[in-house]
Amino acid sequence: MTSAHPKPKSYDDIKPAVREKLKTVFTPADLFDPAGDPNLLTTAVDVKTWAEAGRTAAQGLGKARKLSSEKEKLEAVEQQFARVSVAAGRDLGAARQALVAFAGWKDYPGGDSWGFFADLQGPVAKFAAEVVVEQRWVAWLEATKQTTQAIALDETKRHANGPDSVVGTVIAGMADGAGGSWVGTSGHGAVHRVMWDLLDGVNQVEAWETHVCGEVDAMNQYLVAHAVNSVADIPVGGVFSHARTWDAGQRKWKARAACGNCEQWLKRIGAYLS
Repeated sequence: MTSAHPKPKSYDDIKPAVREKLKTVFTPADLFDPAGDPNLLTTAVDVKTWAEAGRTAAQGLGKARKLSSEKEKLEAVEQQFARVSVAAGRDLGAARQALVAFAGWKDYPGGDSWGFFADLQGPVAKFAAEVVVEQRWVAWLEATKQTTQAIALDETKRHANGPDSVVGTVIAGMADGAGGSWVGTSGHGAVHRVMWDLLDGVNQVEAWETHVCGEVDAMNQYLVAHAVNSVADIPVGGVFSHARTWDAGQRKWKARAACGNCEQWLKRIGAYLS
């Protein structure tokens, strides 16, 4: 089993400089990597898109230069991208020929100009790519957390008057970030054998036994759905959990943190709690 994000982390683990840019929308020019190989592109449209991103990147860098010699270098790079773009507008064969000419120009006489562009654009693209990765991670994390909350909330709505013959005092929503979702309740029946292994070493710090919680019931279903054979098969950071408990005094369901029992095994698998 694998997870798209196998290493658990939190929002605070993101580098401060990257975190400040999480809401920034990056353009193809921002993400243009001068080390990329355009010869791997398979269509004229892709080549044209690549060339236009490079051309725009060179334009943007040129606007920030004060020395005329630096501007001239970036203008020269921009012109080369423009030639490739025009050629790609005809067909793939013309695009390929233009790329060959571009590669020759980078060797001579455009070596200095291209080197100057690459030295400026490379770090920009690297940083932008790093931010985009974290943007996707945050979006994935928040969306899956919301899924677990919705699962638990929907189940509480079906039992608005509190625990009954179907649910106990805790309802737990669980999701795996890959589309799978389960709802569990306290006071369930049989426990999966791998769940027993996961509970091994968990200290009972609550008034109830370690295997009777809603989170355990939801995890049982996860283990069955994924045909898990051992604790080692559970991807670290691949499970999300959200629980709601019945407040008898106020007669309503409330969001709650994992109990002291469940917190121990959920932490062991790097689960995200919401």
